[in-house]
Amino acid sequence: RRIAPSVPALTSALAGDLPHEEAPPAPASAGAGASASAGASEKTSNADTDAMPLRNMMARHPPAARGEGSLLAVVLAVSLLASVNATTDTDNFDSGSFGDWGNWGYYSAESFTIGSASTPSSYTGPSSAFSGSYYAYAETSSPYYPSVKFQMNKYYAFDVREVTFAYSMYGSTMGELRLEASSTCSESPTTLWTKSGNMGTGWSEATFSISGGYRCLTFYYVSGSSYTGDVAIDSIVAESEVGPSSTPSTAPTEAPTLPKPTADPTRADSSTTCDFGALGIQL
Repeated sequence: RRIAPSVPALTSALAGDLPHEEAPPAPASAGAGASASAGASEKTSNADTDAMPLRNMMARHPPAARGEGSLLAVVLAVSLLASVNATTDTDNFDSGSFGDWGNWGYYSAESFTIGSASTPSSYTGPSSAFSGSYYAYAETSSPYYPSVKFQMNKYYAFDVREVTFAYSMYGSTMGELRLEASSTCSESPTTLWTKSGNMGTGWSEATFSISGGYRCLTFYYVSGSSYTGDVAIDSIVAESEVGPSSTPSTAPTEAPTLPKPTADPTRADSSTTCDFGALGIQL
């Protein structure tokens, strides 16, 4: 699981010293201030490292040199905070188990099976995993055809905003595979993606964005007319939002007021001040 750089790392980058080509030399009387800054830097060394790309970007485009002052800092902070507050979950079943996936969804359906190498039936299913050694699949030998339902579900701690997965649909009597989403795994889901028919040997991949505040993903499969309909799923990667939902509970009643620059924007300065409270942003 990967969690992006923290909010303190971003605010540290915005508040820290940024190199400007036109910046005047520091006054000789600032020795005490320099020592205090050095102490703060030592305590937040990890945050400084995480924020280095932001520092480099702002160094190439000094706000003061361009006359934008704290407004540029606000724009950068809002856009970066929106992009980094995410966590990524990867499930490839390589422990030989389902992990957090299970059969507790909306439908009354059969469970998927963990497989390795090829499935028991000939002329259907993958010959090996897409990634690693294991995958999840629906075994459609008798009595699991025709039109037998299978499902596997996972509930995420945060809203899922993007998902990528690999799928195998090899067999002359393939059924229909769907990816569905819902707020909880017990409610009627929304279909996000569907595929049916023989897709040939090998694995395919699908990637798409998700909106709507969904936290439960369901792979739902209805078998075809005979046993050559083994469908397989592997390498599921879901990116979720961290924190409040992207959809606010109430819309703002009026546009926020941008803060005024605290200093002459035409004069190069060694720091940038950003008043997040004026924008109604809580860190």
